[in-house]
Amino acid sequence: MGKNMPRKMECHDIELTEDMAQTLCAYFSSYAKDGVVTLESNEMGLWLKNHRSNSRQFLGKARLPIKINVDATVH
Repeated sequence: MGKNMPRKMECHDIELTEDMAQTLCAYFSSYAKDGVVTLESNEMGLWLKNHRSNSRQFLGKARLPIKINVDATVH
């Protein structure tokens, strides 16, 4: 048997706005599995993981990025 290696723990703060929390509460039972909802966090925001359809739905993003790059020409 192999030696159990300790897993590196990474911590990230998760921020929710009030409307995101209300949405989570409103749809909790639809996304819950065994009474638990799984959230995914990435650079685009927070996602509700849907175990029934093996998909995810956008919950929101609490803050805009600090720097937004826009490559657009204004006429």
